[in-house]
Amino acid sequence: MEVKVDHRRLEILQDSHKFIILVAGRRWGKTWLSLTWLLSGDIGANENRFFVAPTYRQGKMIAWAVLKQMMHESAVRFNETELRVDLPNNSVIRIVGADRADSLRGIGLKRVVLDEYAFMKPDVW
Repeated sequence: MEVKVDHRRLEILQDSHKFIILVAGRRWGKTWLSLTWLLSGDIGANENRFFVAPTYRQGKMIAWAVLKQMMHESAVRFNETELRVDLPNNSVIRIVGADRADSLRGIGLKRVVLDEYAFMKPDVW
């Protein structure tokens, strides 16, 4: 069986720029690609990595099930209430909403995805 590689997605995952802006249509695979990038590379101890959706509820509907499916065989703990994945090395992957931007302040992030940024207030950045 031949495995078809989507070179566009692979190129995005291998891009070394500090900021990447992706514009793609519905059902293109942006959520899966974003979470793959968020989880890629070495995850050092005590890192924070966030997937930020316009609202907490959207993040839960859009990305939480996908993230859990991607990590279901890993030695991690899922916190359903906080949409948080705790890794054995004390690193955390979280799904958060931009609707409470003040709650995002002061957290050092190693990687972050801003999903549907056009629907977020400018001060989220």
